[in-house]
Amino acid sequence: MQTIGASMQLLRPGEKTKAHRHTGSIIYQVAKGSGHSIVAGKRLEWQERDIFCVSLVAWHEHGNASDSEDACLFSFNDLPVIEGLGLYREEAFGDNAGHQAVAA
Repeated sequence: MQTIGASMQLLRPGEKTKAHRHTGSIIYQVAKGSGHSIVAGKRLEWQERDIFCVSLVAWHEHGNASDSEDACLFSFNDLPVIEGLGLYREEAFGDNAGHQAVAA
């Protein structure tokens, strides 16, 4: 579609992504597995069929909780609109080896 993007992200067993942020919002649906995401410094535990949102310019990263099974995150986003308007920006988290501190 011209206004909504969709993608699937594979997280291999034990994989943890580095934090980043971008202009655009994403709605995630856990298609397979379990794990966690850290969004704006808050840890969110998830499992298959859970849904969560990462809002505009929020730092976020994901981790697969399993040592043997893949996890898959399906997402919808508004990036085609943001890119079409020439407003897309992305930034990697530079501190702490690319990982956010988690709020207590």
